[in-house]
Amino acid sequence: MTPSGLDTLFEANILINIPDDVIPTCKTNYMKIINEIQIKVMFERSNTYVLITREILIGRNYETRVEN
Repeated sequence: MTPSGLDTLFEANILINIPDDVIPTCKTNYMKIINEIQIKVMFERSNTYVLITREILIGRNYETRVEN
């Protein structure tokens, strides 16, 4: 956390594990996984909080052509 004037800024890195057995079908050329993370920041001395919502976009490209 880095204090900056009246605001406090912080950065969070999130690791998302996609299992190896998640594979596309033979008709899939591109598979997209969309998820969302929410971080709730509570302030101890008051009953207020800040809800940070961030969309996470992960794309995978697959080569699905079969050569004879």
